[in-house]
Amino acid sequence: MRKLMKDKAFLREIAKELDIPTSTAAYHLKRLTQTGVLQENRGVYHVWYRLTDKGRRLAEDVAEAS
Repeated sequence: MRKLMKDKAFLREIAKELDIPTSTAAYHLKRLTQTGVLQENRGVYHVWYRLTDKGRRLAEDVAEAS
């Protein structure tokens, strides 16, 4: 989430950082995209994500609460 607060994050990077299969990360990232927390971008070879304004506010709220 910290990387997403600063910049975009690639699907493979997220999966690797969380130590989960790429397919599992893709499933959950798709759900976050559907709820408006993330914006998905697709290139020819890569998929990357950015926080939406809604996602940024949510991440800031979570950071403040911890």
